Amino acid sequence: MFSTEVRSSRFSPIFFILQLFLAPLGSLICGLVIAGLLENLFGVRNNNFVSYSSFVLEGFILGYATQTAYPRAQQSGGLWVWIPPVCMAIYAVIEQFERNPGKLIGNYFLFRSGSGIEGMGIVFVTLPAISSCFYSVGILIASRPAKTRLGAAVRNSITARSSS
Repeated sequence: MFSTEVRSSRFSPIFFILQLFLAPLGSLICGLVIAGLLENLFGVRNNNFVSYSSFVLEGFILGYATQTAYPRAQQSGGLWVWIPPVCMAIYAVIEQFERNPGKLIGNYFLFRSGSGIEGMGIVFVTLPAISSCFYSVGILIASRPAKTRLGAAVRNSITARSSS
């Protein structure tokens, strides 16, 4: 009844390259905006829970909306967008561990108040890698058929907005 599944079996190299670069970049920009708005709303600064949850949610929504609006996203490498950012994060963590293991947690995993330039790794490496992983999860879930009225309504609203 609600299993309206649209699949295009054609691989698009241009769409693959766009997803490969724009998904992590879009995740970084949108995630910073959402995290900033939530931090202002709740009156906190450099909160780990707010930052991580906003990047996770934003990555998932971005992937879900991309797959719903452009059904070829999955076939054009959308499920594999997470690999380059995660590889970059692993390299950065290993490199930091070899240089100065004491600053690893503060640079790549937890915000610490008053840390200045430290903690930029979490913003530019860790959070976009996590968001890219959830971008792929959003694409995976959106590529499955809608099984409820709410799921069908969400997909129809996204499809209607992208076609207008």
